[in-house]
Amino acid sequence: HMNWLMPTERVARGEVHRPLHHDPHHLDLTYRFEGHDRSLAELHKRTNTTAFVVVHNGRIVHEYYPGAFAGPRTRMQLFSVSKSITSLLVGIALHEGTIDGLYDRVADFRPDFKGTAYEDVTVGNLLNMTSGVGDLEVWDVPDAGIKRFEQAIMGGGDVAAVVRGAPRTAPMGDHFNYSTFDTQVLGWVLEAAAGTTLARYCSDRLWRHLGADRDAYYWLTRARPRSAIGGGSLNATARDLARVGM
Repeated sequence: HMNWLMPTERVARGEVHRPLHHDPHHLDLTYRFEGHDRSLAELHKRTNTTAFVVVHNGRIVHEYYPGAFAGPRTRMQLFSVSKSITSLLVGIALHEGTIDGLYDRVADFRPDFKGTAYEDVTVGNLLNMTSGVGDLEVWDVPDAGIKRFEQAIMGGGDVAAVVRGAPRTAPMGDHFNYSTFDTQVLGWVLEAAAGTTLARYCSDRLWRHLGADRDAYYWLTRARPRSAIGGGSLNATARDLARVGM
């Protein structure tokens, strides 16, 4: 229910709805973890599962919603699964020529990043999280970059300024560092290249082709110009996320 808390932009589904047919199975299975055989029920309890949908050959074979208020029509925040959607959209943009190639630079699309550590970072670096910008992403350090990013998003600060201020900590392409900043910049590059918002591009190029049950939405920054968080603010139903997987 992030749309009750933050400004949002709709990701419209298409006119054609393609229902996922049900072929229910009791999944009497176990998995091995830390030297013990465990059940699905233990998995859900250990991970605080909100929704669990299994699709095989285009049919829902198992579906379970242990989360409070969760159900087939509930749109849930996908958190960092949003990063995978952003990379899919960039793949579409590369295929269509909206973005020329993996070696295009951030500053080619966002001149306001000239003079920052992101200036010469490439689209490929962003996709691989090898920009070399920013420290280890930690949430329990009060003044960490990701915490300042979060505070700017929620509190009406300048999100782009936080990202522009991130320091270079390694050479480009040198090593992987998990980075919400990299995916956020990737989303901004896509918006600049396509001349539209992430939500509209996602609707036009992906969501309306899924036969989705419901519109999705991105929640946006409080401050204007409002911006979707390509690294974490897409909200959709579990069934529609299964459609993306298909």
